[in-house]
Amino acid sequence: MHAPDPARHGVCAELVRKVRATLNENGFRWVKIIVRGGFTADKVKQFVKDEVPFDMVGVGSSLFQGRTDFTAGIVEVDGRPWSKVGRGLRPDPRLRLVI
Repeated sequence: MHAPDPARHGVCAELVRKVRATLNENGFRWVKIIVRGGFTADKVKQFVKDEVPFDMVGVGSSLFQGRTDFTAGIVEVDGRPWSKVGRGLRPDPRLRLVI
């Protein structure tokens, strides 16, 4: 197993370009693309430099002074997978059910 490439986590330019192309091909040129998740000032600058077709960007946690960053996406409902592409259940043996 190889180490994950951090550049491919969160929103990547390739994905945004594919979404824009698919929207355009299907008559949805008017739909805006909002990118968010893992964005810092440097990542925004790189997207602009690379001419990635996005309309708005959310930078939330990159504005925090500390190093705390947390997300809690829904990945399973009633035992069935329920998540966006690239997400999924990742069991953590350190966690325990608290009732």
